[in-house]
Amino acid sequence: DSKITAPGRFGEMLTRLSNFGKVIPQEKVYIHMDNTCYFQGDTIWFAAYTRQTTNDKPSRVSRVLYAELLNNDGYLVERKLIEMQNGRGQGFFALNNPIQYSGFYELRAYTRWQLNWGKYEREHQDVHVGYMRKVMENRYLDYEKLYSRVFPVYDRPREEGDYARNMTLRNLRRYYSKNPDTQRLKLHLYPEGGNLVAGVPNRVAFEATLDDGEWQEGTLFVDETDSVRTVNRGRGIFIITPEAGKTYEATFVNQGGEKVSAKLPKAEEAGVALSVEQDADEFVIRAMTSQLDSKLAMTIMHEGRVEELIMLNSGENTFRFVPSTYYAGVHQVTVFDGEGRVWADRLFFSRGRETFEPNITITGLKEQYGAQQPIVLDIQAKAQDTPISLAVRDRTNQDFLFDNANILTEMLLSSEIRGFVPDPGWFFEKDDVEHRTALDLLMMIQGWRRFNWRDMAVKGEWDLTEPDEQSLVMVGRVDKYETGLINGEIRLGAPQRAKETDENSSLFYEEMPLHQKPKNELRVHAELISPEYEDAVVGEVETKDGRFKIQLPRFYGKSILHIGAADTTKWTKEKQYTWAQTKYIEEEAPAGLINRIRFFVEDAEYLVRIRHPYPRFAKRYSFYQNHLSEAKEMSDSPPELLADGTHLMREVPIRARHGGLRAFDDSQPALVLDAYDAYNRVIDEDYTNGDYEAKDIDEQIMTVAQKERLLRLAGIEQSVL
Repeated sequence: DSKITAPGRFGEMLTRLSNFGKVIPQEKVYIHMDNTCYFQGDTIWFAAYTRQTTNDKPSRVSRVLYAELLNNDGYLVERKLIEMQNGRGQGFFALNNPIQYSGFYELRAYTRWQLNWGKYEREHQDVHVGYMRKVMENRYLDYEKLYSRVFPVYDRPREEGDYARNMTLRNLRRYYSKNPDTQRLKLHLYPEGGNLVAGVPNRVAFEATLDDGEWQEGTLFVDETDSVRTVNRGRGIFIITPEAGKTYEATFVNQGGEKVSAKLPKAEEAGVALSVEQDADEFVIRAMTSQLDSKLAMTIMHEGRVEELIMLNSGENTFRFVPSTYYAGVHQVTVFDGEGRVWADRLFFSRGRETFEPNITITGLKEQYGAQQPIVLDIQAKAQDTPISLAVRDRTNQDFLFDNANILTEMLLSSEIRGFVPDPGWFFEKDDVEHRTALDLLMMIQGWRRFNWRDMAVKGEWDLTEPDEQSLVMVGRVDKYETGLINGEIRLGAPQRAKETDENSSLFYEEMPLHQKPKNELRVHAELISPEYEDAVVGEVETKDGRFKIQLPRFYGKSILHIGAADTTKWTKEKQYTWAQTKYIEEEAPAGLINRIRFFVEDAEYLVRIRHPYPRFAKRYSFYQNHLSEAKEMSDSPPELLADGTHLMREVPIRARHGGLRAFDDSQPALVLDAYDAYNRVIDEDYTNGDYEAKDIDEQIMTVAQKERLLRLAGIEQSVL
């Protein structure tokens, strides 16, 4: 980077790009699981790795990793905080809860530092206006790329040793009388570099899938004349020289004769047509400028680090990228002007100087073992002090998943591009025209960038919002506690009702204030009660603009954290002040009702809210995440390995009645939450308007209906307490 120079404004942006890539590293996560599938009652063991992009070494940025287990319906089963030391940690999830159901589960992992990137607002119905709209608008943030692994969890064996792969789902799904598998055919078009430029040849990639992401092979027709067939995974490419002002349409016909059409974006009269093609042992990068008077430059970056900067001339510009002189992985080409406007942007994958040969050697493995026979292996690594995690499983009984990334494919490929990449190891099997073409098509259909060029190069475009946790950090704000408990209603930071209400909801809008900000900065007092410590760990911080940040000490297991706030400017030297916890009493409810909780608020002035960093949403599975692949690895297995009659299931069996409802077990709830935890969650999320429809129950008591209301407000659609 220090050898690369550029004039004027380009030099300023180059300096910022280079400094950003060095000073603000990103982290990548990989989880090594001990199996490809599990049964209810099993334990999921895993090793976790984090890598730092600035130096290709284990990350020292974060020492806290969030690992989450989500069930088939997207509900959080369990969340664990894993301590990372030198970029490595380990943990487990026990599938021993009696209310857990089978299905395709997801293990999601991330550091809080990672949540600074890839944020976007998730699509939602715009039903919240006024007060609730303002409160909830930041509740719909989602993240484009977090580590995720999807795997099947089957029913508990009916008898010991009976590992039939049966999957009984909890959620209710109805079969349709016609064809339950009918889905729409979809066509997506991706101009290379991001746009079409009039009067010059442009390459356009396309992808044809069904709604759930299943690839569709077939033929594409552009303006009903030129035709091109898919090359790999429902993808292909064509070249077009568009005219200014003319609209072009492409039609795709799959192998079953179904058709779908999509329009290309209108061509720009002034712009840059960018192309990257691999020719023999090098990449040829061409940037064709058209009707642009401003000076342009082009950068090539790898994992946020600037590799090249080229000043462009008008007309055609060519740069030859020789892989053997650069790192392996995804590279980003960006064409921009002196104002920081991006005119074209493109990803491409280079194998670099790597040979992708294993750096771990395992010897001593036999083709077949008897029951309970010891397995002795000799494991050698090329580098000394190499951390190794090892999982041993029965090859003849494993499930073959499309979600089968390893640490190589995750760090070099999958972590750099949007969405789920099925069977990523296939791209590394051979370095031939077929695999290179398929890999380049994968690069061309990506619209997301882990390293956003403008965020890095233009001042004010981006800012850190999440800390680099060395231990758990609690972030929150303090609100004025307005009315406490009045007439059986919990009124928190909402002293007056609005005039307008929603006919279908008791939520109040428009005139209801978000919260009452304290006039003065406050002192926040925290006490951590943990089994590790005989006495509570006490700490205090001052708020800044009503907000605070507390770094907790390292602790293991579950702990209780009490947080309070006070305005110390009102304290007098003559009076001694103590911090008191909010009291609550649990008592047995009448027959037929669950335990009720009575809340007491004694002279509370301020309400402390915690802003939890956890992503709120689970993404919908694609076709290749909840379907098994063919067992291609078994074709070279010795026949005696299958001599015991073992049968590899190609599909997941689900018990069902034809034409009716899939197997549905309502003997247990779908989700169980502690009511007090749910209450705290609602308070933290700021869903507190003070109306819980408690009309016919004793005052000051939270009823069953109120608790379910709290859960709905907290974003939980299905709840049974």
